[in-house]
Order: sequence, then structure tokens, then C-alpha cells
Amino acid sequence: MSTYLYLQCDSHSPPLQSAHEVGQHLRDLPRIREEINHREDLYRAHQHGYLGYESESGGYFTRFLREFLIQHPHCDLKIVDEYGDTHPLEAKEGE
Repeated sequence: MSTYLYLQCDSHSPPLQSAHEVGQHLRDLPRIREEINHREDLYRAHQHGYLGYESESGGYFTRFLREFLIQHPHCDLKIVDEYGDTHPLEAKEGE
């Protein structure tokens, strides 16, 4: 079943949500979490001229995810789905 996933930045008032989906299924959560865990590296690379999202690896969901992370390198983020449910930034045991 398809469940569109978005990032939400709670460091802004009101909170900002990514304009595009960063995943389409709950099985995308590990990839999204991994990208969030490495956003400092992505941001530093971006500062040195590497865009960080031009790769086709992961497709447009990855591109949208990385664009949002570059815009919010130090912000308090959440993963939310199209139904308003929040998903933890860290995997639960067994996930």
C-alpha cells in the first residue's frame, strides 16, 4: 500500500513541510533515516559546490529529500505521512 512520506521542520513557526514526497512506502523509512543521519555531510558537500542531489540514485524522492535537508541542516525534523502520522527518526528495535 502506498503511503506518501514527507519531512517536516519544527524549527520554524509554523512548521514547514517538504513540498514534495520524500518516499512512497513505509519501507522507504530506513533510506530516509539514513539520509537524515548524514545531512551534515550532505550540507558540507553542498557548501563546497557538490549539489548532493543530482544523482539519479534513489530517483526523485531522494532528490526532494536531499534538497529539503540542505535547506534545513540543523533543524528539528520529523517524518510525517500523508495521514498526519509521525514516524520516528530512529528505527525501533526489530525494524
